[in-house]
Amino acid sequence: MSARHPALARAETFAAAYGLRRPLLLAPMAGACPPALSVAVMRAGGPGACGALLMQPAAILAWAEAVRE
Repeated sequence: MSARHPALARAETFAAAYGLRRPLLLAPMAGACPPALSVAVMRAGGPGACGALLMQPAAILAWAEAVRE
């Protein structure tokens, strides 16, 4: 009898709940989430992230525009 590891089951449940192709997540760390990294994660099937804690509103807008390109 083969049982799935509980961590794998949680990851699959998470991915299914959010409509993700892959159970991976980019942590939104301040200053460490450039648009290119988020785009790469999104292309791989996960959700992108913006570490906006230290960003001014104009910088957040510029980040979002870069991700949408």
